Amino acid sequence: MTGRSVLDYAADALNAALRSDGDAPVNAISALSQQHGGEGVGQAMVAWIDTLIARTPGLARGMRVRLVWEDFQTRQRSDISDVDPVEMWAGQLIAARVADDRDTFRALLQAIPCGDSDAPGSYVGGLLEAVALNLEHVPRLP
Repeated sequence: MTGRSVLDYAADALNAALRSDGDAPVNAISALSQQHGGEGVGQAMVAWIDTLIARTPGLARGMRVRLVWEDFQTRQRSDISDVDPVEMWAGQLIAARVADDRDTFRALLQAIPCGDSDAPGSYVGGLLEAVALNLEHVPRLP
């Protein structure tokens, strides 16, 4: 019997995040990491961003995007100095993937602090949360 693929776990995590399903996103990422290691987690991160790109009308790989942090309910924009560092990193990673800027994308992955054992997970979770939140607020494609 073959194990589950990286994309199976990535889909489980993203769907759980979209449902705000408690610990299910974290559990899916943990299972992914156990089965496929850091490389699998990296592939899942790319898949989540690519899903966001594919489902956002007017967004395509190779585009330059301007990052804005906005409260989806109030439509009020945050001052850049008020943005959480993990949220900032997630936005920059998404923008680098959209722009197809591989050097920046790699540099951002390498910038994840490794001294704190919880940091890598918080960055992966922060990216998943950013993708899910943005997917909840994009116009639906037909």
